[in-house]
Amino acid sequence: MKAPEILGNNEGNGMTKKRMKMQMEKPPETRTKMALWICALRLFSLPASAMPILLAGAYVFSLQRQGLANPEWWLLPLIAVAGISYHLGANLISDFYDWKSGVDRPDTYGSSRLLVNGELPPPDFLRVGFALMGLGTVLGFVMIYFTSWTLLWFGLAGCLGGIFYTKFKYVALGELLIFTLFGLLMVAGAVFALTGDVPRDAWYLAIPLACLTTNILLANNTRDISHDRRVPIKTMPILFGIRTAKVEYAALLGTAYLAVALMVGTGILDSWALLVFLTAPMALRNIHYINRAEVSEPARIREGDVMAARLQMMFSIALIGGIIISAFRV
Repeated sequence: MKAPEILGNNEGNGMTKKRMKMQMEKPPETRTKMALWICALRLFSLPASAMPILLAGAYVFSLQRQGLANPEWWLLPLIAVAGISYHLGANLISDFYDWKSGVDRPDTYGSSRLLVNGELPPPDFLRVGFALMGLGTVLGFVMIYFTSWTLLWFGLAGCLGGIFYTKFKYVALGELLIFTLFGLLMVAGAVFALTGDVPRDAWYLAIPLACLTTNILLANNTRDISHDRRVPIKTMPILFGIRTAKVEYAALLGTAYLAVALMVGTGILDSWALLVFLTAPMALRNIHYINRAEVSEPARIREGDVMAARLQMMFSIALIGGIIISAFRV
């Protein structure tokens, strides 16, 4: 409802017109090229790729303290830069195809909005996106040279998954891809690069972060149901409905905490890993927030993806901290 309708009098109309005139007279906001590219890369989303790699590092450190691994720590910065490069490249390529297919429009949420607003040339998104993919690939081959060709399969999955991410998202497989790439393979691949092996426990350890990172996309797709229906794509919330999406969101959150509890109970993790439960109030707030979602009112959960990303980061920090504390107690 517009302001004049709320105020219901001429004074209200006059105040609103005056406000609008003042806004129109403001000089247009200008941003430097660097600021635009920082926005385009969506650097705020880096924990989605950085945290699984740091978790892998913490796990390998605990193995080393127990005398179970002799890691090549000098490879960790290369792993981080390669993984983050794939992530940022995928962000740009995804934004380009979302813009080109009409998924991102002036009235939609998400993305960097730079293509929608015409602030950067669309071809530049692809050029920089593929350049970042190239950087990650070059670093991957450097690591393969010093480790094993087995690492190629992890890198290939990450590269192709990033390039063709929108293809998966448009057929309701985006959540499955994120669960696999940013959860299972990111952690397992980093562990393999550092140690030359992937113990079974490393796959278990990846599950909580896989669940929480998947919820970032699920919150985004749940919010955007009404917008995405205008184009010929199918996301999971469109396919199964908003009620199922809410249940899935809560189930993924519950699975993350349950997985940690089970790993502590079975001796895979020390009790210090239970520090993740300090983030449980955030998780409950997120569930309550997502349950407000209505298909016709996407603004009700406008910050859902940001809240999910924040929880993933805080949960990861608590889990990594718990593992490192436990390692020093060995």
